[in-house]
Amino acid sequence: MKAVAQASASAWVSANAGSGKTYVLVTRLVALMLSGVAPEKLLCLTYTRSAAAEMQERLFALLSDWTLMSDAKLAAEIEARLEMTPDAQNLRLARTLFARALETPGGLRIQTIHGFCESVLKRFPIEAGLSPQFKLLDEQQARAMQADLVRAQINTDDPERRASIARLTRHLAEDAMARLAGDILNHRDKFPANDAIEARLENIARSMDLPDWAFDLEALLRAHAEAYLPDVTPLIQALSQASAKSDRAQGERLESWAERARGGAHASAWPFLESVFMTKEGNPRARLVTAAFAGAHASVAEALIHQADDIAVLRNRLNAAQALALTGDIYRFAADLITAYETAKTRLGVLDYDDLIVCTNRLLNSRSATQWVLFKIDRGLEHILVDEAQDTSPAQWQVIAALAEEFFAGDAAHAEPRTVFAVGDEKQSIYSFQGADPAGFEKMRAHFAEKTEAAGGTMNFVPLIESRRSAPEILAAVDLVFAEPARAEGLMAAGTPVHHIPHRLKDAGYVELWEPEAVETPDTDLQIWEVPDAMPDETARRKLARRIAAKISGLINAPDSQVTPGDILILVRRRDAFVEDMIRALKQETPPIEVAGADRMNVMAQIAVKDLLAGAEFALNSDDDLALACFLRSPLGGVGEHDLFALAHGRSGSLWRSLVAASDSENAAPVLRAARQRLDWLRREADYLPPYDYFARFLSEQGAHAALSARLGVEINDPIGELLNLALAYESQQVPSLQGFLHWLAQGEQSLKRDMDVQTHAVRVMTVHGAKGLEAPIVFLPDTCANPVGHRPQSAGLYFAADGDVLWRANADMRDEYGKELQDRLDADNLEESRRLLYVAMTRARDRLYVGGYLNKRGTPPSAETWYAYLHASLGTDDNKSQDADGRTIWSLGDEARAGPQRNAPSEPPTQSPDVPAWARIPAARGPSAVKKISPSQLRPLAPAASKTQEEKPDEKPTGGLDARVFGTHVHALLEKLPSLPRHAREAAAQTYMARFHAGVSAADCEAICAAALGVLEHPDMAPVFAAPARAEIALVGQLALHDGQKLALSGRVDRYIENEDEIMLIDFKTGTPDASGDIGPALMMQMAVYRDLVARAKPDKKITCGIVWTQIARLDQLAASDLDAALEDIRMGAFTLA
Repeated sequence: MKAVAQASASAWVSANAGSGKTYVLVTRLVALMLSGVAPEKLLCLTYTRSAAAEMQERLFALLSDWTLMSDAKLAAEIEARLEMTPDAQNLRLARTLFARALETPGGLRIQTIHGFCESVLKRFPIEAGLSPQFKLLDEQQARAMQADLVRAQINTDDPERRASIARLTRHLAEDAMARLAGDILNHRDKFPANDAIEARLENIARSMDLPDWAFDLEALLRAHAEAYLPDVTPLIQALSQASAKSDRAQGERLESWAERARGGAHASAWPFLESVFMTKEGNPRARLVTAAFAGAHASVAEALIHQADDIAVLRNRLNAAQALALTGDIYRFAADLITAYETAKTRLGVLDYDDLIVCTNRLLNSRSATQWVLFKIDRGLEHILVDEAQDTSPAQWQVIAALAEEFFAGDAAHAEPRTVFAVGDEKQSIYSFQGADPAGFEKMRAHFAEKTEAAGGTMNFVPLIESRRSAPEILAAVDLVFAEPARAEGLMAAGTPVHHIPHRLKDAGYVELWEPEAVETPDTDLQIWEVPDAMPDETARRKLARRIAAKISGLINAPDSQVTPGDILILVRRRDAFVEDMIRALKQETPPIEVAGADRMNVMAQIAVKDLLAGAEFALNSDDDLALACFLRSPLGGVGEHDLFALAHGRSGSLWRSLVAASDSENAAPVLRAARQRLDWLRREADYLPPYDYFARFLSEQGAHAALSARLGVEINDPIGELLNLALAYESQQVPSLQGFLHWLAQGEQSLKRDMDVQTHAVRVMTVHGAKGLEAPIVFLPDTCANPVGHRPQSAGLYFAADGDVLWRANADMRDEYGKELQDRLDADNLEESRRLLYVAMTRARDRLYVGGYLNKRGTPPSAETWYAYLHASLGTDDNKSQDADGRTIWSLGDEARAGPQRNAPSEPPTQSPDVPAWARIPAARGPSAVKKISPSQLRPLAPAASKTQEEKPDEKPTGGLDARVFGTHVHALLEKLPSLPRHAREAAAQTYMARFHAGVSAADCEAICAAALGVLEHPDMAPVFAAPARAEIALVGQLALHDGQKLALSGRVDRYIENEDEIMLIDFKTGTPDASGDIGPALMMQMAVYRDLVARAKPDKKITCGIVWTQIARLDQLAASDLDAALEDIRMGAFTLA
């Protein structure tokens, strides 16, 4: 750690998995702070927000521990961690670091690169050419905006653009246009503007060996036909007279081509000529004619063979020309889309996440503002730390390099050296689909080494090969898998071997490889009575899921087992059908195994959400029979298959009309009436409630949540909660309509990402990408037989060439030689990333690693480049071979019986508290008297009064069986809202209010509430209370000094505030009735006395009077000034308590 802690030197740390990268970064931060660097001068960039939070948490935990350590213990801690012997000054400084870190202005800068760039742009928006109030688009907002723009591009009025898009869409799948647009916008820096398209296409044409970008296909075919037609007639004649059918078929193809070519239809003629020499798959025919024909007509056969070479060249040029033409169409579509997207964002003053990097790079590298911006940033920055450097993209490195450039140059030179510190592991670079460049780690190491050396500084290269996470057997398996150079290609630069040194030498680990699961396909023909789309219950995938579930059950339930469900992590390459099979298998064990579910959930694919949205879609369109049928068959409708069939079969109108008729009949089934009632509610409220209220109230008031959970279980809570969160997010951005919300949801996949790193009580099922940075005592790898080449989702019809060009990616049979070269490079990149992904997957395990697999339906063995093949080649030796308890073949390393996880007995609590420094025992100086914050309505007299008003007796009911507080709340609300309305509109408004907010209130009580409020408003004695200039719900705030010096901070609201030229009247509404004697309770008198005092001090030139309106009897009582003065004096004397 000495090189890491050397504050004056830069360092590049290459760290194996589990070697303690976070520990190293925290050590570096502490070393810099202990050397005297101010915390605000540090910038630590992490890959994720959770990593930033974890690092800050660990740093604060360490520094807080240091504050209370004895000198001897603190010195030992510092020496062990930093390999330095601290002096007294170091110890004093170490104790202050926690406070200095906490008090850093703006907080420590431990953040993601995107977070840092956002802070820079918010600091320099004008220099960056941005609105000072710019906001960030979230993923859903960006998707919705992009979808609207794509539709606008497709529906353009420009005929040339429409023709270009039509050519493009003919070569794309139905849903691929949106993916293509997303890919274009994610790589917008790689596409040329409209005025640069021709130059870019010209460059690509040279790579394809085409004469120019505007290559004329028809001219090429015409020139070939003119050269070949004179020679083809004898070939056709010879083939047409051949005895073999296949030879005659060849002659017919040649004749079909010749007829069309002579007529000038060269494009339509070409497929016939191509079929003579190529198979349907696009491969050259192994034999053009039969051997007998070749023997009898040697010259014809030779001519065909000679022409086959020309056709291959021609076909390659045609494929290249078509790919180039489609690339031009993509460029034109991209240029218009990017322009429209940038214009839309500028108009709204928003940025997306990619813009944060792009705009910061533009800011730091533009001539006009660079020096000023860098000067301002540079003065607040002395050291840069980069976490997970292997996953940093070239654009992100460009930002870091621009910042660090000032460290090594000219005017920015400091007396104290400034450093760059990066930690990464190129073996774990698995985010190339997000722009990460695996080769960038080594490239940037060389860049900063050169810069450091040129500036006379020091750059330390620190390899961390000791793994503290995994048991020796796990690490041995990893080293064995990647010991073969071919299998390690893409993991380490310059062919460096993969090697780990275990730290846990005394701990036992275990690795077990299973044979792939397979299912024998029955050799029977499909019977005519069988359902054609029925799937067999048994699949290899399900067999593996059940085997893993049984193994986990055995591990957890074994006698004296220390394994818990939270110890187990099941890692998959992608979220496919196996994930659902695995979760189901775990739940079907006896007893069921608790499972946390998948790490990322597609909210819209969840059954409970689909059921709710089906109801909403029907509510907007009652003729949508499919949505209604889905709702009725769901737990929300509860209608069985036979009842639904009876409704649907033979109906004359819509399914809804059939349901209405059936539910209105005298002998209607209760389930139909219940479904009708819910649907009526959905239709009635669809036009009035915002989306959140619509779904929330349907779930609660209409019992939808109970119905769904009764059938589907507690698993519905996460997706339904996320649906409600999405509704709130939509309402914060858009006009809250139900139809708009459903359209907004349909713009893209809505995903819920779970924080799986905090799940400690259940089995976790997640992708390897999602598990990056996590670990578990026991790891299962199930889907190891998948072909890695092409496994990763690819761009929609695009190649990104190494030289920066973007090209159309054609189907395999339509690729030219350049396209094949790009595909080979893409496949090689995918294969290298697949190896790195396997490395990450295996190194998540602490104690045990179980590896399985399943074959496809045909039972095809795993190919040589699959994970399973790698593991079997390295572990599947006879020395490792044995059988499990069920007699199945396994290969293993280590002793399963001895393998962890092992849990130590809980340690005894300390017998005495840690030493506390003397300064911590000194009592703090007594501060000024605290100001007590209260509401005037909390004031109560010390002695209970003999007379109490109805308002002070909450157990009594003002009307019917309704609680007084509920009654009073609604009456108060109506008396606040109704006075501003015309008299004739008040009753309808009151009824509308109660219809919306009457949850739990009966119709009779609703009527009583409305009557009470309207009775008060219409009573002649109340005219001054509600006439102008009366105002409602006026806040009154101030302080009241008591005789003992204590101060009360008072904050309340008076129901009506009536200010005239020389008088102010304060009115409070009370739901109860006054005492028979007419006396006002002392608590109420104290409340009004405080209101009167606050207003009197603010308006000393006006007379202040107070009154109480009893809403049940529509009576106004004036309060005597002497009674109010006496109540205020009681308060000043302290003769009160608080409710």
